[in-house]
Amino acid sequence: EFQPDILESYPSMLFEVARALELNPNLPRVRVRYVVCVGEMLSEAARKYLHEQFLCPVYNRYGAEELGAVAGECKEHNGMHLNVESVIVEILDERGNPILDGGAGRVIATDLLNFNMPFIRYETGDSGRIDSSPCACGLSTPRIFIEGRYTAFLTTARRRIHHLEIDSALDSFMNQIIQYQVAKISDGTSNTFNTTF
Repeated sequence: EFQPDILESYPSMLFEVARALELNPNLPRVRVRYVVCVGEMLSEAARKYLHEQFLCPVYNRYGAEELGAVAGECKEHNGMHLNVESVIVEILDERGNPILDGGAGRVIATDLLNFNMPFIRYETGDSGRIDSSPCACGLSTPRIFIEGRYTAFLTTARRRIHHLEIDSALDSFMNQIIQYQVAKISDGTSNTFNTTF
């Protein structure tokens, strides 16, 4: 009834809406010009699925509740352009030293517009890299590539497994696995992968 131009939400929520539309052809189709994903990592498999179901471009946006919108994708979908007029973003190593352009590290942000409760060099908890090379879209602002939460580890009796290792192991199955969840059952070595096919 509302017929919005843009549909914006978490990728997981948009995925559920798209899945409901796919499984229930009698539901009214949602016709939007753009889908915008926020608040969670957007995988390429999820982007492809959302594009197929909503029949429109799917964009990714990076931000934080404390900072607002930090960056957003252009039509090239090759990183997200930083909102340099409202936030300063730095990439630091574990000791707090700046990392050169293109190197991955901790994403640190300073909000330039919040005068009531300023966030200066705010530790986002995310890992990423910045690329200052020209973008094919013509925008000159640097692009950020978010690689995930650097604090997201699964610890077993033998080792710590970063969530990106799990993502990497499952990338080759991206056309077969719709969703997955890793559940730690105990403090021992027994861990389970719950997947939805």
